[in-house]
Amino acid sequence: MNKLEALFKQIVVIYSPSGYEKKLTRFIINFFKERGINDYYIDKTGNLLIQIGSEGKPLLISAHLDTVEPGCGIKPILKNGYWQSDGSTILGADNKSTLAAILFTLDNLLKIKIKQKLEIIFTVKEEVGDNLTDFPFKKLRSKVGIIFDNANPLGGIVLSSPEIINFQIDFLGKASHSSRQDLGINALSAFQYFLQKIKLGFNDNKKTTINIGKIEGGTGINIIPEKIIIQGEIRSFKKKFFQKQINLIKNNLKTVEGKFNVTTKIDFNGYLAGYDHKKNDSWLKFLSEQIKKQWGVKPSYYKINGVSDANYFNHKGIKVVNLADGVTNAHSVEEKIKNEDIEKITQLLKKIINGYKNFIA
Repeated sequence: MNKLEALFKQIVVIYSPSGYEKKLTRFIINFFKERGINDYYIDKTGNLLIQIGSEGKPLLISAHLDTVEPGCGIKPILKNGYWQSDGSTILGADNKSTLAAILFTLDNLLKIKIKQKLEIIFTVKEEVGDNLTDFPFKKLRSKVGIIFDNANPLGGIVLSSPEIINFQIDFLGKASHSSRQDLGINALSAFQYFLQKIKLGFNDNKKTTINIGKIEGGTGINIIPEKIIIQGEIRSFKKKFFQKQINLIKNNLKTVEGKFNVTTKIDFNGYLAGYDHKKNDSWLKFLSEQIKKQWGVKPSYYKINGVSDANYFNHKGIKVVNLADGVTNAHSVEEKIKNEDIEKITQLLKKIINGYKNFIA
């Protein structure tokens, strides 16, 4: 087993679900301390910033430390050129394959005393959102950056990602015995009506999606449900459609209140702005050229309906591009990644870092 393989294996067995990344954070801090990098910053959420080098315009590189569940007791197996788990857990290649590639690349560059200024951010809670809300972006000087957090074949570049917001709606009625319908106010009936007035799934020619993922309520089979609570999200590539669907939900709740005599309450949280890169943008053109030179392939471009840390970085004015990481079946116990793809990411990272001094915005 070579050093990169050993490093990846060492990282994936560290249990780090969203909100419990401290052990992995400490591993990274010690990794850099062993290489003479003692300065670091951790924000109150737990995001870790390490800055190295002193010359040139800074470049931001980022990976997230958290994983989804089930991620306790991961047993990584290298079989037929692929890393996988034993089938009882995820593998954690999302995003630890990138994390291993970053650490391995920086280890080699630090040995030759790299001068290029780099701003490395290891984020927490990426899988659950709201993770960079309190990060002090004034500490950063980078104008551009990269992450590898898109489950597509290597060579992929994400052009667009939607804006997203989560919502919770409470429908509040009045409980009574099911035999006395006249005394109760059925919150479930109000919710059913509301559900008929909005369209779940794709909307606006597939530019918007609405999903309700959690529903709870009721206290007994012979009791009229007094409260129904739903949680969902809205995603859209167009701000006007995004706001249209928010207004539609609010207006329908007013109608429900008048028709069913219920009280409703809606709360929004977890907002994340979308972005839309252009192929002819100088930073994307630079990255495309590095991919062509390193791997000899023509980049593929994606418009994805998912979000990542790139959304928040771009919202804050740092043009961060999300590159494909080669992971397959992410967020499942069938998760896999080619062993050679982790090596290829290290090669591309090195090429990007070494060539960055020649980048002209």
